[in-house]
Amino acid sequence: MKKIILNKEPYIPEKIIGISSIYKDFQIAWSLNQIFQINLTKSSDVELNRLNIREFNFFSRFSYYNQDDFFYLLIANKNESSFLSTKYKNIDFFLITNTTFEIEIINKSISNQQFINGSFILEVDSSLKKIIFDLIH
Repeated sequence: MKKIILNKEPYIPEKIIGISSIYKDFQIAWSLNQIFQINLTKSSDVELNRLNIREFNFFSRFSYYNQDDFFYLLIANKNESSFLSTKYKNIDFFLITNTTFEIEIINKSISNQQFINGSFILEVDSSLKKIIFDLIH
């Protein structure tokens, strides 16, 4: 019998939300939990080693996965000395999700909160695609 191999493309969202806030990561996670009735919890930090730098950089990560394979990831874009994505230096956090909600509705819910200086819908370009792929898979 001949085997058929299916290559499933990994899920990468087309858009994510960039969040600008002076609040700490756990405060943002708690606030998002209240808004969306989810349970973002602290996960292992994102570890990044750029080829031209001999040190590792760590960025905080909070995650929520439910039984229907929906997920939310809150990733810090900044640490004490560097950026996860230097293209978005004005963004403090990235919110990545695969929910069925419209990204515009999620963004509007976030942008109306007092703890947010600004939230922005970002098109996932090639630089963000690599970061997201490494985070999700």
